[in-house]
Amino acid sequence: MIKRNKFTLIELVTIVFIFALFSVTVVPILANAVMSAKSISCQDNLKRCYNATIAYMNDNDKWRPNDAHSGRRGEWGRVLSVNSYMKDRKAMSCPNDKSKGKKAWANTYGSWMTNDWAIDMKKADYASVDPSRLLIYADCFRRDDTVSPKRSINKLNPDPRGPYNGVVTLMHKGGKAGVITYDGSANMAGEISFSGAPPYYNNSKIVLKRYPNKRFMAIQRIQPYSGKSFLIKKRAVQTDMAKKHPLPVSSAVKRGKLSYKGENRNGYKVLDMWQCPTPDPRKKNSGYKQILGVKRAVIYKGNWKNGGYNHHSNLFKYKDLFYASWSNQSYGEDCPGQRVLYSTSKDGLKWSPVKELFSSPVKMADRKSNGPFLASSGFFVWKGRLFGRASGHQKLYWENKARTSKKPYWDKDHNYPKMVHYSYISREIKPDGKLGKIFVYGNRHFKAGYPILDYSEVVPGLIMPNSGVENTISVQGPDTKRLCESTIYKTKDGKFGLLLRDDNYSHRKYASFSEDGKNWPTAEPTNIPDSPSYSIAFYGSDGKVLFIGNHMAPSFDIPSPRHYGRDPLMITYSPDGYKLTKSYSISSGPHKYTIPREEVFGRGGGAQYPAAVVTNGKVYVMYSSGKEDILTAVFTLSSIDASSKASYKRLK
Repeated sequence: MIKRNKFTLIELVTIVFIFALFSVTVVPILANAVMSAKSISCQDNLKRCYNATIAYMNDNDKWRPNDAHSGRRGEWGRVLSVNSYMKDRKAMSCPNDKSKGKKAWANTYGSWMTNDWAIDMKKADYASVDPSRLLIYADCFRRDDTVSPKRSINKLNPDPRGPYNGVVTLMHKGGKAGVITYDGSANMAGEISFSGAPPYYNNSKIVLKRYPNKRFMAIQRIQPYSGKSFLIKKRAVQTDMAKKHPLPVSSAVKRGKLSYKGENRNGYKVLDMWQCPTPDPRKKNSGYKQILGVKRAVIYKGNWKNGGYNHHSNLFKYKDLFYASWSNQSYGEDCPGQRVLYSTSKDGLKWSPVKELFSSPVKMADRKSNGPFLASSGFFVWKGRLFGRASGHQKLYWENKARTSKKPYWDKDHNYPKMVHYSYISREIKPDGKLGKIFVYGNRHFKAGYPILDYSEVVPGLIMPNSGVENTISVQGPDTKRLCESTIYKTKDGKFGLLLRDDNYSHRKYASFSEDGKNWPTAEPTNIPDSPSYSIAFYGSDGKVLFIGNHMAPSFDIPSPRHYGRDPLMITYSPDGYKLTKSYSISSGPHKYTIPREEVFGRGGGAQYPAAVVTNGKVYVMYSSGKEDILTAVFTLSSIDASSKASYKRLK
């Protein structure tokens, strides 16, 4: 028998031919199968991201999960992960993405964003755009001014005015990228057109174009950008308002205390009061100094059992004790049955067990119900006796947005409550901690499920303390009738200053100055940034003024109404009550909810709605965090470069 231990030439040629045939036919098929599988996986990932995003938006009043709630630009993945909408990090990027630094939150699909830093998808501007032409996520890098990508923050920015265009990475076969639009359609795109959202892009068409190296597509504008003309046209119409209804020159300008700087969106001159740097939410504390040595304490932590909505802080010092009161409800802001709680402290940091100051007027109910509720309204002293106070309100019926029709009960078309405000109710807080009888001061009697007496039966001859300031409730602006939540103070030259929040979302304070505190001219727009939110002011014996609030809006007169994050809470120093020159962060950072935010109506933001006492060289600030917890912060006047020898008072 002959042994063969070598292949013949014909056999070797045959084997090589078989392998060559295999590589030509089978390997490409397998490679295509793998690429197809990854494309399918990419589209599946995009749909999962889309579903998680829509769920988040439904729970957060249609806000996109990016800057507004994360505090970091473009980190939508962090927001969805932290809030348990999507935990799988691998599903947040393309399976073909082999970039280094996978743990960085920037390494996710690109999130389409606009220059107002957060997208409120319920506004009419976006509602007018076909959702199949509005991009939400895509395979994406960011670049600055070169083709080479920089793996920093994943962001698609199709704003033709910006310094760079967003860059989509062609990660799939045939020079395609994974994209998903607002109608939930995920696909592999080559060159697709989609619309920007007005007013920034005003329906200009955007297209994805390839770069010469065939790896990247840049978002390029292919139709003339009309956003500028849109804004100019809008400005021209609104400027006409200032021409038809001109304002006299401010008394503060006439006296040389202030000057004007630019105009607002309606053509009215802006009082130049803010001398601090412009807030930058991308930076810690919005770019302001953190107060050194500040001490914080929790007065009350919201919980399921005793109520997750806590707001309307009031702080008062009487004799050797601090008294704190606030509104509390289980279902949400200003819902039927809202009550008032209180606590006491000797040092502003260690607080007594919480008690009811005014119990629920009716059983607590949700926001869609009608009924009475209370709001904390502080304390006052009369003839050496301390009293706590609350304002009474009631939801009567529901109106549509235009206030043209009403119904007795809430429905989807009638979701604006019509409320009536009653006279204040009060009760004495005795030295031993016991509470006196509840009484009403005024002729609009509040009805509750417990007795409320007339003040003459409880405190005969009572006269409510009066600051001497009058008629502030009627002060409005030339271009807005939504000014509210005023704070009043004395200026260094003995005049009276009034700052007001603008609920038309100009994100600027309005100001009025009075000679006597009784006759107030029309409030004028200022350049004091505002979230918007409530703020307070204290004037010192040395003429200095302290302002406490969320003065952190990064821009004014944005085209769509929205809240900035009410973060941080700041104290700002003015040497004369006219120009605000130094600002410090009291508390910064997003609130961490014990009860999921969406479970309790009306909550959001960070540290907000302050109350304060300034005494013995220290500032004691009480505030609501996320409208869930009640806290205090204590720091010295010297830590904000203010005189510890000056005494400070608050008018309102």
